[in-house]
Amino acid sequence: MFCGKLIKFFDKVYNYLGGKTVIIKRMAAVVLTIAMAAASLTGCGKSYEKVATVNGVDIAPNMYLHAQYEAYLEAETMVEAGTDVLSATIEETPAKDWIHAKTIENLKKYIWVENTAAEMEAQLTAEDQEYIDYQIEYYWPMAESLMKDNGIGEETYKKFITNEYLSEYVVFQNLYGKDGEKEPSDEAVVEYMDGKYSRIKGFELSKVKAGTETFVDAQGLADMTVIAVEATNRLNKGEDFNTVMIEALTKAAAINGDETEYKAEEATKYGFERYLTKENAEKFEEVLTANAFTIDVDGEWVYDEVEKEIVVYQRIKNLKDQAEIDYYKLSLTHEMCAEEYAEYIAQQTAGYEVTEDAQAVKFYSVEKIK
Repeated sequence: MFCGKLIKFFDKVYNYLGGKTVIIKRMAAVVLTIAMAAASLTGCGKSYEKVATVNGVDIAPNMYLHAQYEAYLEAETMVEAGTDVLSATIEETPAKDWIHAKTIENLKKYIWVENTAAEMEAQLTAEDQEYIDYQIEYYWPMAESLMKDNGIGEETYKKFITNEYLSEYVVFQNLYGKDGEKEPSDEAVVEYMDGKYSRIKGFELSKVKAGTETFVDAQGLADMTVIAVEATNRLNKGEDFNTVMIEALTKAAAINGDETEYKAEEATKYGFERYLTKENAEKFEEVLTANAFTIDVDGEWVYDEVEKEIVVYQRIKNLKDQAEIDYYKLSLTHEMCAEEYAEYIAQQTAGYEVTEDAQAVKFYSVEKIK
């Protein structure tokens, strides 16, 4: 959730179990999208010292323009492709009005995060700052030209990226993390996890000839299916997983030309454990994913075909023990409490006094974003 409102535009469906690794990918997507966006600000012959004052804080044009650009990008995701954004209606509101309201909302959040972090005496660590600086140093050159044309300089860009990181990795964690006033119970996290994810373990039999992109012939596929059936039958009778897997992979290798020598002492290399979610089912895994939610935890072994493999698997418990709950809890909390956190910020900022310079707002109009 690193880039907050921007992130959700470009990566609505994500697996939060990846923590900061996932967030790095989202960060990259956001910056590259900005860099490719055809945005420019025209009519720069005049300027204002401030566009608005929010909760006593004067908002300079560069800050206003960044908040407005975020709002414009979000608006783009809420209208049908090919539609002129500014002529559209969003949530029963003319798009221009919606974008303006969202701009003020973005600014309120920015100020609230800064104030709240200060009240908490919470600061970014040296590691946090190093990570932020690296991302900006790497991605800013890709976005620089168009961002500057849009009235947004590197320092402003850095302020918003830092503020969003502060929001998600400092303020959020103080509120929802361990011993925070809004920390969810372990039971609530497990319930959420079980409703959204299905964890499976098993192994895969390749339907593709080794070293090629060519599938085995019809007879080979039939024989491979027999191997999968035999493996699931043996596993359901209680035979050792590693033994069954090694024998099945060895038989499959004789069909697909795999020259690997499958050894019992290396069995952990050949199997897998992973999470599936209906919201982000991989292409060709829709059936596998759907079926994984219908079978019992620690119940029968089954098999399903995906594009290039036959998958032999069993559904297992999502969070096996307290150690796993502790390990995944914060990432899951980010996911399950994201909307609640946004609503909390909205409530906290609802009373912020906002005054605007009408002429400045008109001058820095969203209509100048193209």
